[in-house]
Amino acid sequence: MMQSNGRSGRVAAAMTLILLVCRLAAAGRAAATPGQGYWQETADMAYSRSGHTATLLLDGRVLVAGGNYYSAAATADAELYDPALGQWSPAGEVDLPYTGHRATLLQDGRLLVTGGGSRIDPESTQAGAFLFDPTTNSWTAAADMTTPRAYHTAVLLADGTVLVAGGLNSGGNQATSERYDPATDAWQPAASMHNARASHVAARLPDGQVLVAGGYFPGNVAERYDPAADRWVFTGGRNLSFTSYWLSGIEMPGGQVMVLDDEYGAIYDPLTETWADSAPPGFRRAHALVVLADGLLMMSGGYDARQPSEYYPYLDDVSIFYPPAAMALRGWETGPSMRTPRALHTATLLADGRVLVAGGEFVYALNSAELFTPDYDPPPPPWPYNGYVPLVIYK
Repeated sequence: MMQSNGRSGRVAAAMTLILLVCRLAAAGRAAATPGQGYWQETADMAYSRSGHTATLLLDGRVLVAGGNYYSAAATADAELYDPALGQWSPAGEVDLPYTGHRATLLQDGRLLVTGGGSRIDPESTQAGAFLFDPTTNSWTAAADMTTPRAYHTAVLLADGTVLVAGGLNSGGNQATSERYDPATDAWQPAASMHNARASHVAARLPDGQVLVAGGYFPGNVAERYDPAADRWVFTGGRNLSFTSYWLSGIEMPGGQVMVLDDEYGAIYDPLTETWADSAPPGFRRAHALVVLADGLLMMSGGYDARQPSEYYPYLDDVSIFYPPAAMALRGWETGPSMRTPRALHTATLLADGRVLVAGGEFVYALNSAELFTPDYDPPPPPWPYNGYVPLVIYK
C-alpha cells in the first residue's frame, strides 16, 4: 500500500461516519416504496455549466468543476455545495478552462482533476492536472500527465494511485494509460490498452481490477486492467450492441457494472466475465446515472437526439432500475420527474440519502440545481468496497 496508515485511518473514519449517519436516519422507522420520493429546488450555482464533474467529498460537500457554460466555451471555475445549508460557495479556479476532464477523489480527501479540452477541437486538449484541497478550499498544480487527454477515464486504485486511460488529443484516440502517485506527485507509464478509445466508461471492480468498455471507436470490445501485473486483457462483450459514444456507466452494489448508451444497456458480471442485456427505457442521450442509498439505480434526464437539433426534446423523466440484489427482478420503472428538463447534468448521492442534480443544459447551459428526497428512510449504503466509494462516470 502506498498510502500511509494515517490516510487510511482518516478515510475509514469518514466512511464509518457516513454509514452511521444513514443508520441513525433509518433507525426505528418504516420504509415506503423504494425508488419513490420528491424533487425540490435548491440554491442556484453561480455559473451555468454542462458536461462538468461533481464529486462527493469526505466532509459531505459536493465539488462541481469545469464544464461548458456557452456553446463550446469552457469554464475554469469550481463551486462547493453544502447540503446542510443548501448553499453554494466559490471553490476557486484552475489556470485553464476545461471540459472533457475527469475528477477523482483521492484517499487523503483531495480531488485530482486531469486533462480536458474540446470535443470539436482536439488541439485544445491539455496534459495538465490539478489538486483541490477541501481543508483550504484551494487548488494547486499537480505534475502534468505524460500525454494530453480529454474524454479519458480516471479510476482510483486500491493502492491509492490513479489509473488514467485512453481519451483523445491532436493525435486522435489514445490507447495509452498512466498512473499517478499522490505521495510523490509523479506519473508513471502503464500498459496500453489493446484498443484506442475515448468517451468510454471505466469502473473499479471488487477485486481491484478495472473494467473499460465502449467508447469510440472500439464499440463493443471490453478490457480489464490488472494493477498488480500492469496488464490489459480482453473480457466478454463482443456480442454487445453499443452504437454510440454517449455512454454512461456505474458500479452497482453487487459488484456488477451497468453500461448504457442512447438505447441499449448491459450489465457486466465480473465473476463470469459476461454481459446481460438491460435495455433502458426510451431513447436518452446525455442522461445521468446514480446509485441510490438502497442500492437501486436512478437515471435522470437526457434528450432525444433522433430529432433535428433545434427540436431536441430535453427530458425531465426519471427511471429506476431494480437489480436482482435489491429485490425481485423488475427492470426499469418510472420514477418521479425532475422539476427541470436537463441533459449533460450531474447526479450525486449525498451522505444523507438525498441526490443532488446540478447544471446541465436545456437548450442553453443551466445554473439551476435540485434535490431528490426519498420518501423512505434509506438503509446504510452497501459500499464501500475495500474503502472505495463508487463514483459515477458521466458523458
